[in-house]
Amino acid sequence: VGSGVRLLDAGLHRLRDVLRPVRLVLAIPAAQRIPAFIPVRSLDFLPTNLPSELDEFVGRESELQTIDTLLDERGARLVTLVGLGGVGKTRLLLKAGTRRIDRFADGVWLVDLADVRSPDDVPRAIGAALHMPGHPNGLDAEQVLAAAIDGKHLLLLLDNYEQVIGAATLPPALLRTCKHLVCLVTSRERLRVPGECVLEVQPLAAPDRDAPVAEQVACDSMRLFCLRAADARRGRELSTEELQVGAQICRHLCGIPLALEIAAAHLSRLTPAELLDSLAARTDGMTTDTRGVPARHRSMRAVMD
Repeated sequence: VGSGVRLLDAGLHRLRDVLRPVRLVLAIPAAQRIPAFIPVRSLDFLPTNLPSELDEFVGRESELQTIDTLLDERGARLVTLVGLGGVGKTRLLLKAGTRRIDRFADGVWLVDLADVRSPDDVPRAIGAALHMPGHPNGLDAEQVLAAAIDGKHLLLLLDNYEQVIGAATLPPALLRTCKHLVCLVTSRERLRVPGECVLEVQPLAAPDRDAPVAEQVACDSMRLFCLRAADARRGRELSTEELQVGAQICRHLCGIPLALEIAAAHLSRLTPAELLDSLAARTDGMTTDTRGVPARHRSMRAVMD
């Protein structure tokens, strides 16, 4: 760096599509006064409650592009990601939200509806996620919520909507009142409401048994399985022979991401061949001991059901 430029440390920040925080440096002319405050539009300073990514996101380039097309080119304001349990709807939702976090002045907000017991409680859950004082409740909860967010430019990520499908008319009602609101929803079934655009979330592509090993490893299900296998084996990657067995495991589990992650975790004590034999025999007893995982994602049987 030349003598005419000074470098100022702006600290560590979380950036979009970057797994770990990175240190940012501001370059300013030597003659310019040092600013008292360095404005950085990073995830740390934007209004949101999205969690940090703890592991690498794999695949879904086509789905992310479709979401971009629906929202940016077609002007859709209600998009529902529909798919079976464990297919990766929530991870896709979070990734899509993180990619758009700097486009909404009033933030991107996640509302997890998995534990909401009644459709009548959905406005309250949304209000709690938005840190609204006196979360809306009662018969006029929908009107109170709409009035609170009217005029705000924000993205709502409504996760696990199948749990409260009786409240399917709430998102379009909010969208009619709140002109700058956009909703991304995950559900095992469509909302079947006006204005809804549906994206079917399929399992990750499984490796073609007739393709060369290099091509099999490159497919998304194998990429995910290999990453999680390396985590379980403390960084030790699969050998060429083990990769071939891994491809069989991916095909056996139909490319379902959560099933692949549960299976890969068992490689801490099993060889890939032993894992495949165990899967071929029965999947009912295969579980994960990871803390904080909901019951519906804790066992292979729950995932396959």
